[in-house]
Amino acid sequence: YMQYLDVHGNKMWPAKGLLISANPQNTSLVDHDLEVDSEGNAIAAFTDIRDGNLRPYIYKISPTGQFLWGANGLSLTTGTMFQANPKIAVLDNGNIAVCWIVSQAPNKLGIHLISSAGVKLWGAEPILLQDGGGAGYNYPDIVPSDSGRFIVLHTTTTGNFPAQTVKLRAQKISVTGSVVWTTPVQDLGRIAAFSVPKVISDKSGGGIIAWHDDRDNNSIQVAYVQRVKRDGTLGFEANGFEMASVPANNQFNPVIAFNPLTEDIYSFWLETNSTQNQHGITGQRVTPAGVRGFG
Repeated sequence: YMQYLDVHGNKMWPAKGLLISANPQNTSLVDHDLEVDSEGNAIAAFTDIRDGNLRPYIYKISPTGQFLWGANGLSLTTGTMFQANPKIAVLDNGNIAVCWIVSQAPNKLGIHLISSAGVKLWGAEPILLQDGGGAGYNYPDIVPSDSGRFIVLHTTTTGNFPAQTVKLRAQKISVTGSVVWTTPVQDLGRIAAFSVPKVISDKSGGGIIAWHDDRDNNSIQVAYVQRVKRDGTLGFEANGFEMASVPANNQFNPVIAFNPLTEDIYSFWLETNSTQNQHGITGQRVTPAGVRGFG
């Protein structure tokens, strides 16, 4: 379901919301995403099993509740493998980029570019983003860049659970689906395989990503942030900026916000002691020069 609220919080659609899809679902909905385009239309992507296979679908809903890409949206693939976690970016030329996990051996990322009219610009089937060295790609997120291009930020995984090596990577994709550049974001490993990084746009064609890792191998998780600019250069030192130095405490699941006027990054995370029986929330401001604004 979806609801549309005016600036005062009044419901503009039926009180119980607008039914977007009643197609069959598994008992777990494997992530979904929602963005808004320049005309105020909602772009929503999610997975279901309407044809017996878990696949991603994308819908465009107008402010008046019209289904602009059809009553059942657009199917993003006909593949039969497990496909999950679709993420959306509305690009500067009005196109929509969408990216998701394609579960194979190793995992790949499916990517589509869709026009504002709902035309798949790269053909019926997605382009697959994959690693030439055999690493698996997981947990993608996507931010708009310049001239109709976009950046995919994701994890790369080698090895088998529980001895997996997980790193972070960013890749810029052109309007034809080719890779413009690839940048390592965290190349040390020691990221938990089930940890999902947080990604937001920097509103200048780049992305900001936050995560936690145990790069010191001391069973203490530390929160890091990195800015990947639209040309592939990094805003902070290689492998990320450590947002707070508290050696005895864990810092889990940092979330981030960005002030484009000052280029300050704000982050909050769950902080615990080493035994994880005391919990709190800690925040930090990181300046563009890589200074901890809150000490």
